[in-house]
Amino acid sequence: MRLPKPLWRALAVALAGMFFLLVWDAVGALFIARHAPAMLGNELLLYITIKAGFVIVIAALITTSRSWRRLGYLGGAGSRFWTLMFPAWVSAALSLSGGIGDLSALRCAGWLGLGVVIAVGEETIFRGVALAAFMGHGPRGAIIMSSLLFGAAHLVGIGSGIDIHMVLAQVVFATGLGLCFAWVRIASGSIWPCVIAHALMDGAGLASANGVASALRYESDSYPLALASAMGSLVWGIFLLCRPLPDDLSHDAAAAMPAASAVPQEDHARSFDPGD
Repeated sequence: MRLPKPLWRALAVALAGMFFLLVWDAVGALFIARHAPAMLGNELLLYITIKAGFVIVIAALITTSRSWRRLGYLGGAGSRFWTLMFPAWVSAALSLSGGIGDLSALRCAGWLGLGVVIAVGEETIFRGVALAAFMGHGPRGAIIMSSLLFGAAHLVGIGSGIDIHMVLAQVVFATGLGLCFAWVRIASGSIWPCVIAHALMDGAGLASANGVASALRYESDSYPLALASAMGSLVWGIFLLCRPLPDDLSHDAAAAMPAASAVPQEDHARSFDPGD
């Protein structure tokens, strides 16, 4: 029987993952500015290069540590949980409701591809590493703490010149979405539902705005909708957090992570243990 890891140790692991992600973005941008400055004029190529590089590195680390199962990548599609992530679907639908203008098919595919690599990177860190680190303190504690970190990570937008109103709305939305995604991650035993929803949401937002900066631009007429979406996401995430985690998981999901209500807390820690 394994005792829960000290909170400080879990927090250190989760923060290390979060800062690795943030520092990678900053260092990657500085490296490109110095060695390939021409790329700075192509926002899509710049972001794909940085984010895809991060995904390649973490894939190598996961393979080396044999953590694919522990992080949920060997779980199923978890399709029966997809409807529970409706804040992501609503966000994608709202983004596409205004169309994508005269965006070429190739560029649209590029933004969707960027959405995929962003999703894989962020889900690995927050619904993989961070959630696993906190599981020794119970599934709901892990959901809350990993979600707060996910929301806090979006505060970096303040230093990127994004309007403070949009940053705060994004932090609230991300925290609520983190609660929702983490609940689904544990209930389904798979990280794939989170990756899919996250990728489509970000891809739709980027394609409709045709850019990262433009997707986060503050506009007085659209801000109330952004704020309402953020609050809706938070309320739904809290609602899911209060629901019992299902114990009727599929065989594949159960193999990846036992259901919260079906096993003792120490077994949850074991299902996430790096040595598994």
